[in-house]
Amino acid sequence: MVQILGSNTHPWRRESRLKFLFLASAPFAISLVGCNDTCFSFTSNPPTGTIGITVSDPAPTCRFAKANGTVRVVMQEISAASSSLGPSRIQHVFVTLRGVDVHPNSITDDASPDWQELLPHLSHQPLQIDLLSAAEDARTQRQLAEPATIPAGTYQQLRLRFVANQPAVSDTVPEKNGCGSAAYNCLVSQDGRVQPLVFDQPELRITSESIPNGYLLIVPDSSADLVLAFSASWSFSSSGGIRLLPTLSATASLER
Repeated sequence: MVQILGSNTHPWRRESRLKFLFLASAPFAISLVGCNDTCFSFTSNPPTGTIGITVSDPAPTCRFAKANGTVRVVMQEISAASSSLGPSRIQHVFVTLRGVDVHPNSITDDASPDWQELLPHLSHQPLQIDLLSAAEDARTQRQLAEPATIPAGTYQQLRLRFVANQPAVSDTVPEKNGCGSAAYNCLVSQDGRVQPLVFDQPELRITSESIPNGYLLIVPDSSADLVLAFSASWSFSSSGGIRLLPTLSATASLER
């Protein structure tokens, strides 16, 4: 947000040479703050035009509340027919989520205070999901929880946090586990065999390369679905000898 401070004790003139910052590919917001107890907030969304203008009067300190947007996390299932895992052998792909967060920067660490939680209840109530659908073209979407309100802006990274396959004693786990005692994130074949999903750590990062336009744009006073599309496949690992291991990847996009 760009703020321009000025006094409304003088009339505005065309020759005042006020310049605005226009973003060609993303909505932007400009606040005009007067000094006589009147505050103006202008938000624009090219090329569709103005989203809204807000006038606050009186406003002794001219302080603006931070603009927010609403995000609902939605999961898109993997099609068994299109999966490279082999539709004739794999019956379930279970993952157990304990958090979904977004961050405005493309590079950050786990301890950054700027992570925004989208499903905060999962920290004490993890959710196990079967990603695999029997449909030939899985386009069904599942809402994971009620919408979350976060600060408006651009987010370049998304983090999916999972319950570890071998959780600590203090970790919260779901009451039911489709993976049995082998893991909390796994593949289950049609003959009942369970193979844990392999992670370097129990999380999956979705970076700008896997997000359309390279970022997720949360517009002020708007609502959108954050669609998570997963893909499971086999990969070679040289750890403990060359072998095929199941891995998981994902993309993220916003639908308004």
